[in-house]
Parts: sequence; C-alpha cells; structure tokens
Amino acid sequence: PRSLERHRLAIEEPPQRRHRLLHMGEPRADGLDRQLTTFVLLSDVTADDGSTALVPLGEGAAIAWWCETFATDPRVFSPYALYAGGRNRVWIAAAELDLHGLERVEAVGVAFARVGGRTPKPTTAAVQQFGLHAQARTVEVGDEGARAFLARAALAADAVAGTPGRGYAIVRWRGVPLGCGLWRDGRLESNVPAGRALDSVDLPPD
Repeated sequence: PRSLERHRLAIEEPPQRRHRLLHMGEPRADGLDRQLTTFVLLSDVTADDGSTALVPLGEGAAIAWWCETFATDPRVFSPYALYAGGRNRVWIAAAELDLHGLERVEAVGVAFARVGGRTPKPTTAAVQQFGLHAQARTVEVGDEGARAFLARAALAADAVAGTPGRGYAIVRWRGVPLGCGLWRDGRLESNVPAGRALDSVDLPPD
C-alpha cells in the first residue's frame, strides 16, 4: 500500500510535454511548501494562442472567491502571488519567487484552481496546502471514508460528517485536508485526480 504522505507529495507533477524544469532559490521545506517556493516550468514551445504565458493576477477575484467560499482569512495568502495561465488554470507561488527575465513560463508553484466552468474548481494541491484554514464547506471522513475518497469512490451522506450543500467541498480526515470533493444529490464525489488515485493506503493509527 502507498502511504498517505506519498499521495500528498506527488499530487502536482509536471505535465508530460517538452519543457525545462527549474528549481529557483532556497526551498523552505519539503513537498508542497518546496514546490511553492522553487518550482518553475518553462515550455520549449509556445502555443499559437499564447497559452504558455503566465499573467500575474495580484490579490483579486481568485483569492476573494476562495476566502468567501471556504471562509478563509485573506491574510493566509499574503505570502503568495497568483498567476493566470493556459488551459484555464490559476497558479500560486511564493511571492518572492522571481520570474523576471524568464520567457515561456508555463507553470509556477502549484495549480490553485481551474476556471472557465460555472464555478472555479479547487485543485487537490491547493486544498492540501490551504484547506486547514477553511471554516466553511468542509466535511470530515473516517478511516474507511478516507480510503474510499483517495480511491476516487463516491461516499454516501452517512459516511461523512457535515453537509455543505451542493458544490465543491474540502474533505478532511482527522482534520487533515485530503482533497476536493463535489457534494451533489446527497453524496460526496471524489475529485482526486485519476492519476493519483490510491487503491490502498496506509493510515497511521489514532
């Protein structure tokens, strides 16, 4: 079985396409913290629509949406900068990460949300990094619920604590954010990426 920590640290791997991966600056920690402070992906090709160019967003709609939806203090995001990129993605990285002089930046930090649909969709990486601060739209699952969620199985209402109403929710296990779920029709659907689903996982004892 794969460990829960391995699942957490392997969520956002670089896409399989022609690119050059940089690790800039001194990482503050491992895992997602390291990726937020050092990860930059440069594309060797530029799409005709310019989709590889990242645009700084500042503290605008994306942060306001997250803070309003999940009742999060905006100061949580003070150390970070957001960027709009191709394929309807918003990226988040440490504010001190300097992209000056770099061309064809395709990705930076971790993916924060996917936009373009009816509502933005939080990424698993963003939920794991910032979901601990959420005070709304959270649900708690037990051990069996966590295993099912990480395997991308839907959970019935009686398998979760909390009923956030239709829409995206932050799924926690023992208070630890696992990822994003979609609550609809009285059940919780797992939005764990298909490539990161776990058929079995080791959970530490209480």
